[in-house]
Amino acid sequence: MSGAPIADRLDHGLVSNGRVLALIAPDGAIAWFCADRFDGPALFCGILDGARGGRFVIEVDGADTTRQRYHTDSLVLRTEIVGAGGVLAIDDVCPMDGSPRLVRQLSALRGRPRIRLHFDPRPDYGRSPLRARASADGFRVGSASLMVDGIDPKRRAALIAQEWVELEGRCTLTLHAPGAAGAAPPVSSRVSPGVAVDHANRQWQTWLAGLTVGSNPLARRSALTLAGLVYRPTGAMIAAATTSLPEAIGEPRDWDYRYCWIRDGAFAADALARIGDRPGAERFLAFLFAAVGDDTPQPLHRVDGGRQIPESILPHLRGFAGTGPVRIGNAAAGQVQHDTHGQIVWLAHRIHEAGGALSPAMRRWLWARVEAAEAVRGVPDAGIWEFRDRPGQYTFSHLWCWVALDRGARLARAFGEHERAQRWQSAADAQRRDMLTAADRAGFFAQTLDGDDVDASSLAVAPLGLVDGDDRRYRATIERCEKVLLVDGLMRRYVAADDFGSTTSTFSLCTLWWIEALALSGRADDARDAFARFVAHGNPLGLFSEDIEPGTGRLLGNFPQACTHIGLLAVHDALRGSTDD
Repeated sequence: MSGAPIADRLDHGLVSNGRVLALIAPDGAIAWFCADRFDGPALFCGILDGARGGRFVIEVDGADTTRQRYHTDSLVLRTEIVGAGGVLAIDDVCPMDGSPRLVRQLSALRGRPRIRLHFDPRPDYGRSPLRARASADGFRVGSASLMVDGIDPKRRAALIAQEWVELEGRCTLTLHAPGAAGAAPPVSSRVSPGVAVDHANRQWQTWLAGLTVGSNPLARRSALTLAGLVYRPTGAMIAAATTSLPEAIGEPRDWDYRYCWIRDGAFAADALARIGDRPGAERFLAFLFAAVGDDTPQPLHRVDGGRQIPESILPHLRGFAGTGPVRIGNAAAGQVQHDTHGQIVWLAHRIHEAGGALSPAMRRWLWARVEAAEAVRGVPDAGIWEFRDRPGQYTFSHLWCWVALDRGARLARAFGEHERAQRWQSAADAQRRDMLTAADRAGFFAQTLDGDDVDASSLAVAPLGLVDGDDRRYRATIERCEKVLLVDGLMRRYVAADDFGSTTSTFSLCTLWWIEALALSGRADDARDAFARFVAHGNPLGLFSEDIEPGTGRLLGNFPQACTHIGLLAVHDALRGSTDD
């Protein structure tokens, strides 16, 4: 367990309704909450700066111990705080009615805990001069508000005055985020704050009960986490809930992940489809169809499908654990990443195999993606790791162009377009030969076709079917990754110097790719042991970030990270006979 101060550990919980989401710190404070939508300006960003990011804290007099847990099979989070006068429970929920609200239900579990409200939102990441103004029923700040309900007028007035109050029974605090016109349901159809917890529990539990995820708590929590990162108004999947949580403390490797990457979203949609949520996967493909249209796919989009994501720095924020800069927006949106063609076609093929329909218009769009993958053979790109000044012949990009051609050929054949299928299969075979020739030259699947640097992303070649798990070049790739990239049982992405120097932290998805590779190559016992070690790094609520710091085991990087939970589901599925129950 990391020895970092509690404020600098990612022990938070996620609550979400697909419209807004929040991160709740271990002491019950709202550490992250964006106005209007997932990629909107933050109203609270204390996770990035405890002083300037705003506070929404329920203080308990004489607080002694605190514990958190999720309600069973739900994204409703309970925080229990033992104080001098009793025990307070805070149930945090984003109501499952599509409204941009966060409800905090406060209950006196035992005795009469004395509580005090600290409500100090900082709109627009703390850049706005607006501050909360008290009113008769709560607070106003711009078009956002906090309403206090379920408590007698005298105590409500004291809470709003941010004075000590002895709580009996229950009261609710409802944070209304400023919503886009027409995006939220009418007030008459909204779930009341008093029933929001029970209603959300039923909704999440019903959704999870319809899946085939199994009974393993970690897998069930991963499925719920992925669902919580889907922006329901459009079907977009964000890469993570946060911006600028650093890959390594003291290094400028921090990015805004609150957008929809084609790559991450396709992986997530496939993971959900594999456990029974095919409609969710179809909705994501429809989002891509609308967002990309006839344009060349860009690596990431806003949650509304928009393409403009300018990157800027917020110098007034200290950054997580004092590490900056804090960035909003992401310049990777302007990069060329050829793998996006393959991920689109791969997901469509998965959906088709599962019985989903592909309209004629959708098929024409997919054929254009396959043709584009063929056209970029030999053209350098930025690769999966989004190098900003190192275009190259990245193996991962070539792999996914092969996937576009191979799955495109299968789809064309399924729809009776045999000439097209034959042409694409020939192109796929040529792309595969390029990769095998490069692997024969290097002795393993390297980071690039013309180099010999090792890269954990090359472990994807067997799961995607380019080679079998017992292929000699694949086994050599596993061995090379273990020799060069493995630290404390965790896998780094690569060690070659990049735009910002050399990486130090391990990348959780790469660790999970390695564990899956062990299983595919016949090393099932090693895979089970490695998986058991990895899952021990999760936070107390079963959530994972992007990176893990070697030596300390500290979670770092944006949080919770969709790809890590996707990888957890994939490895769990591969090892289900041994790790479930």
